[in-house]
Amino acid sequence: NEGFATYSVGLYYEKKYGTSAYMNNLLQQMFNAKSATGTLYLEDTTNVGNMFNGSRVYAKGASVLHMLRHVLGDSVFFNSIKSYATDPQFRFGNATTEDFKEVCEAVSGLSLDYFFDEWIYGEKYPKYYLGWQATPDTSGYMVTIRILQETQTNNPDYFTMPIDLRLIGTGLDTTIVLWNNSIDQSFSVNTSKVPTTVQLDPNNWIIHSFGVISEVDDKQVQYPKTFKLEQNYPNPFNPSTTIRYSIPEVSFTTIKVYDILGKEVATLVNEEQSAGIYEVNFNASQLSSGIYFYLLQAGSYTQTKKLILIK
Repeated sequence: NEGFATYSVGLYYEKKYGTSAYMNNLLQQMFNAKSATGTLYLEDTTNVGNMFNGSRVYAKGASVLHMLRHVLGDSVFFNSIKSYATDPQFRFGNATTEDFKEVCEAVSGLSLDYFFDEWIYGEKYPKYYLGWQATPDTSGYMVTIRILQETQTNNPDYFTMPIDLRLIGTGLDTTIVLWNNSIDQSFSVNTSKVPTTVQLDPNNWIIHSFGVISEVDDKQVQYPKTFKLEQNYPNPFNPSTTIRYSIPEVSFTTIKVYDILGKEVATLVNEEQSAGIYEVNFNASQLSSGIYFYLLQAGSYTQTKKLILIK
């Protein structure tokens, strides 16, 4: 119930203020969902703390509905929700997770076992590593793409998901959908122009973290060699921006935001993290316009950069 309620807040923002407001709201929920422990499906309902846990029930519940919307597509997703809400078997009565799943499957004609097993009965989220290379061929270019996963859990062993990839280059800007159903998988895509950038999940439909692979045919993950805090983008921003950073070794990592007087206004990261490249979203909708600073601390390393909020 609380997951649906939290997601409905995002839908309200979308209806009243537009798609970007919806996405900013859900980005914050997805960020919060990353700290969830245990499965979204609650085995122990005797503990009130479990039933009303913010990151697990509210944030991950909303995020899972956000992901399901993209998997099904808007029309099928909202038809499924309406069918579920108006079904005489459940209306003014009780329903289970499996009841909701069966309605979605009946409306969509799809099997959603993989989705519910991963995101509702499973734990954590994937870290995707992306490698790609483009080679000329008779029709333009053959783009070889490799996606490798780390899962942090054996429930599931890996995440099966349709993943959007955006290919960008001079005269090229196209988004393709790849069905990723293996822990280490390669794909081939033809393009008329050579891509210079390939973005995984460019519109933030999946709870995940991100890294890169040194070469498509290299089995080794490319870990960063140095600590690095990148400039947020966009900057200036309103009300949401993304901060990217790299850590070369396991470190207890914090990212905090301060106003121009040095007062802490937000904590974005506060956990031990393995080596990798990370992104975090900062939603400043509750703050006033002005100059702010964000500070990365990872082990003994510290770095500060300036960001500008304009409303």
